[in-house]
Amino acid sequence: MTAGLRGLRRAWRRLSRRPQSLAHRNARLLYEDIAWFGIVNAISGTFTTVFAARLGASNQLVGLLVSLPALVMAIGQVAAARMIESTAQPMRLLSRALLLNRLGYLAIALMPFVFIAARAEALVAIVGLMAIPATVGNLAFNAMMADVVPADWRAHVVSTRYLLFYLTTTVTVLITGRLLDLFPFPGNYQGAFFVAFIASLLSLWAVARVRNPGGRAAQRPGPSKRLSWRTILTDTRFVGFLLTTFAVNVAVFAPSALYTLYRVRTLHATDTWIGFLGTIETGVGIFASYLWGREAARHGHRRLLLVAMLGLTLYPLLMALSRRVEPLLFVSLSGGLFAPAYNIAIFDLLLESCPQEGRPSYMAAYNLLLNLATFAAPMAGTALADWLDIRTALLLTAALRFGSALAVAWWARSQGRLAPALRPGAC
Repeated sequence: MTAGLRGLRRAWRRLSRRPQSLAHRNARLLYEDIAWFGIVNAISGTFTTVFAARLGASNQLVGLLVSLPALVMAIGQVAAARMIESTAQPMRLLSRALLLNRLGYLAIALMPFVFIAARAEALVAIVGLMAIPATVGNLAFNAMMADVVPADWRAHVVSTRYLLFYLTTTVTVLITGRLLDLFPFPGNYQGAFFVAFIASLLSLWAVARVRNPGGRAAQRPGPSKRLSWRTILTDTRFVGFLLTTFAVNVAVFAPSALYTLYRVRTLHATDTWIGFLGTIETGVGIFASYLWGREAARHGHRRLLLVAMLGLTLYPLLMALSRRVEPLLFVSLSGGLFAPAYNIAIFDLLLESCPQEGRPSYMAAYNLLLNLATFAAPMAGTALADWLDIRTALLLTAALRFGSALAVAWWARSQGRLAPALRPGAC
């Protein structure tokens, strides 16, 4: 806890002082971006599926809500990479893509005024359409991060971004959950998504001011070399990363649509309780993101990913064993502790595994498999819940997460990166 508070103080000092160099200025703008986006995530990430469930969406429709953006991104990933590689002004492309995506939050806020029936279906459609510009925006943002953040700063900047992300998410989730219970439906959710829209524009304003050390804006001097799939797939080191993280992401996203269904329909949790649980999870994540950032620098990201997947096995397991809302506090504690480890490890391993030449193509290959996992896994999870029951489905996905941890251990050991961590008595 003390280390986490020290991390918060250091992050505040870095934001408060005048930037001494372009790299410092970029880091500060990236911190501002993620702080505002934490508000967006708190509302959209926590309450979109809850909104759908309260609109009467079926289990499969909730699964589709979680999965559809990933399908859209998987289809558009290659075209997005080619678009980024072909432009000499990637920052302009990034800003336009993010703006189109942000307009979706305004559309969700206005949707109940337009649709009297089929509101849940309309919500799913809007979220799916938002994924089209997000496909370009996410890929361009990752490539931009690799360009503007020095390699030796990367772990520190990423961990600080996650710390700020969890801080603003924590506060926003708590306030939003309470306010949703105080105002009538659906106006309460409309107001929440309008706030998300405003915060998303402030996040975009920070990103648009990032500059590249090699030029006025984060731009390349010209189109980069396009790589064929054959070239990418002959890179055995990158293919090992792809296959391992695909197994990990399938396990991570398989139960994702089940959490809201279990809280709302099985345990009948109120929005206040859902907000409080989210606050616990993100509050713990504030301190965990700082601590895991230090552990990643000390022990490496492969070991961190292994620890993350072993810890994340607890989330669906403990949820399935909960018969009341109150024990979900322990579920949120486990999620807040280990989710930052997964996020930090995956992002840094991606940047480490992608060569500088043709980086957008390598990232597109990763994002293609990520989005296939994100699409198929939640649909499979809700199908299991319909076929068996939701508790059994949660237990099966917990077993899947444990299996993915074994896959990470095998991959890391095959590269000689984990042997010291797995010796008897090392822990």
